[in-house]
Amino acid sequence: MLMEMRRLKNMEMRWLRPAQKDMSNFIRKHWEGKGGIGQLMPIAVPMILSSVFDTVMTFVDRVYLAYISKEAMAGCMSGGLTSWTCQVFFISMLAYSSAIVARYYGAGEKKECPNVIYQCMYLGFASLPCIFLLGWGASKYLAASGHSPAQIRTETLYFWYMLSFCWMSVFRCAFCSFYAGIGRTKLIMFANGAALCVNLVANYLLIYGKCGLPRLEVVGAAIGTIMGGMTMIGILAICFWKDSHSQEFYQRHARRFNPQTAKAILKFGFPNGMDSFLGTFTFNLVVTAFHSFGADAAAATTIVMSWDLVSFFPLMGMQSAITTIVSQCLGNGDKKASERAAYSGLKVTWFYSLLCIIAFLALAEWLVAPFTPDLPGLDYEEVKHLAALMLRLTTIYLMLDATYLTFGGALRGGGDTVWSMFIGFCFHTSMTMLVLVMVYLLKATLLCTWIWWVFASFPGATAIYLRFRTKHWQNFDITGRNKARELA
Repeated sequence: MLMEMRRLKNMEMRWLRPAQKDMSNFIRKHWEGKGGIGQLMPIAVPMILSSVFDTVMTFVDRVYLAYISKEAMAGCMSGGLTSWTCQVFFISMLAYSSAIVARYYGAGEKKECPNVIYQCMYLGFASLPCIFLLGWGASKYLAASGHSPAQIRTETLYFWYMLSFCWMSVFRCAFCSFYAGIGRTKLIMFANGAALCVNLVANYLLIYGKCGLPRLEVVGAAIGTIMGGMTMIGILAICFWKDSHSQEFYQRHARRFNPQTAKAILKFGFPNGMDSFLGTFTFNLVVTAFHSFGADAAAATTIVMSWDLVSFFPLMGMQSAITTIVSQCLGNGDKKASERAAYSGLKVTWFYSLLCIIAFLALAEWLVAPFTPDLPGLDYEEVKHLAALMLRLTTIYLMLDATYLTFGGALRGGGDTVWSMFIGFCFHTSMTMLVLVMVYLLKATLLCTWIWWVFASFPGATAIYLRFRTKHWQNFDITGRNKARELA
C-alpha cells in the first residue's frame, strides 16, 4: 500500500513539474528584464497608491457631505472639478518636467535633474495670473449653469477656496516630477499618505463641527483638503532640498534660469497641458449636463463619477510610471525596452480594470450605499436605483480607458505629445458634443444619454494604439541636448 502511494505521488510530480516549469517560464518572460513588469512595478505601485490616496481625499469629502445634503455633495464635485479645470492646463504642462528629468536620469546626467525642477517652479508661478483670470470666468459659468440655488452656493464656495490655493499645485507638481522622474516614487506615496490622514481628520472635525470647532460644512471640506495638500508639500520640500544638495544631484547653478530647459518644458509640455485641459474641461461639461436633470440625477452622477475616479486615478499612476520608464529607457538608448515597458503596463492595467469590472457589476448597490444614508429628511431611493444602474454601465469603457492611458503614457514618455493632444482633442470633443446634443437638443433621458456616452470611448483607445504602433514616439529629443551637440 505504501509503495503504491509513493508510485502515485511520483507520477503526480512528473505531471506537475512540466506545468510548474511552464508557469515559471511564463512569469519570467513577462516579469524580468528591461521594460518588464518587474522593472515597472516598483515605480508604479507607489504612484498607484498615491493616486488612490488622492482619490480617497475627494471621495471622503463627498461621503461626509452626503450626510449634509444632496446639493452639498454635488457642489463639492462640480466646484472642485471647475477649480481643477482652471489649473489643469498649466499643471499638466509643468508635469512634463518628470519626463525630462527621467530622460536626463536615464542618460546618466543626474546633476541636470534639479535644474529642470527649478524651471518648472519659475514657469508655474508665472502662470498664476492666468489661472486666476480663468477662475473669474469659471465663476460666471457656475452662476449660469442652471443648477439649483443651493448647489450653486455650495459649489461656488468650494471652487473659490480651492482656486485661492492653486499655488500649492505648482509646488506639488514640481516636487512630484523630480521624484517620479528619478523613480523614487515611494516618497510621493508616503507624503500623499500623510496628507490623506490630515485630510480625513480635518474634514470630519470641520464639516460637522466636532471637538468644539465650528460646523463649516462645504467650507470645512475645502479647508481640510487644503491642510492635507500643505502637509504633502512640506514633506516633499524638505526631501527635495536635501536630495538636490547631495553628491548625486548637486549642481552649483541649479537654481539659475535655464532657457533651454524652460523651452523644452513649454515645447513638449504645452500639448500635454492642452490634452489634459480638454479632457478635464469636456468632462466638467458632461458632469454639468448630467447635473441639469435635477437633484436626484446630480447626486447619482456624483456617486458614479466618484467611483469612476476611484478606478481611473490608479490608472493615472500607472501612466506616470510608464512615462518614466519609457523616458529613462530612451535616455539610455534602449528603444526595445521602452516598447516592452508599454506592453507591460497594459497587462497590469487590464488586470486592474478587470477587477474593477467585477466589483462594479457584483457590488453596485453596496458601493452606492455610503453616499445614500437613510436619515430623516433625506430621500435617496431614486438616487440608489439610478446610481447602481449607471455604475454597472461604466464597466463597458474601463478596459478602453486602461488602453488609452497606457499608450498615451508611452507617447508622452517619448515626446510625441502633439499627436497625443490631437487624438485627445478629437476623442473628448466628440464625446462631449454627443452628450450636449442629446441633453439640450434631443431632450434624451438620463440613462439614454449615459449609455451613448459610455459607448463613445471606443475610437479614442483605437486611435492612440495605432499611433503607438508607428514607433515615431521613439525618435524625439526632449532635452534639446542632441541638437546642441550637433550644432557644436
